Amino acid sequence: MPKSVTLSVDEYAAITEFLYREAMCLDDARLEDWMGLYSDEGVYWIVGRKKEMFISGGENVFEAEVEQAIMTHPEVRAAAVVSREDDKWGQVGVAFVEVESGADPATLRAWLRGQIAAYKVPKEVVVMAELPRTDSGKLRKVVLRERARLDAVPENGEE
Repeated sequence: MPKSVTLSVDEYAAITEFLYREAMCLDDARLEDWMGLYSDEGVYWIVGRKKEMFISGGENVFEAEVEQAIMTHPEVRAAAVVSREDDKWGQVGVAFVEVESGADPATLRAWLRGQIAAYKVPKEVVVMAELPRTDSGKLRKVVLRERARLDAVPENGEE
């Protein structure tokens, strides 16, 4: 069973060689910003940056894992998951999706419950005509994080 680990400096050479080989850029990254998994056989996987992981009810949730699950839905064209603070769970996921006609947030959440663990299912799904992107096509998650934070409605429904 893979275990979550923080990568050590001793693993720097092998990890950076792998990342460069996979054409990922580390110009603005520090090694300790990355998260990985390792198996009992000593095999490592890079799963993302720490800032792309949140803790919901004491459980680690990787945004990329939830995004990949959402993208397997036949009516989803694009997806981005971010986290926001939550009084009950600490942090919860908010999914922003581009969908084909007919898919609604409640249906997507219900479908996701059959794909991933319940604590990983985003608390909110927001359907957008187009996700915000840079000129080069990269998702602008900082914009989505701010929107999730501003649009959050407390548990009791009061602003």
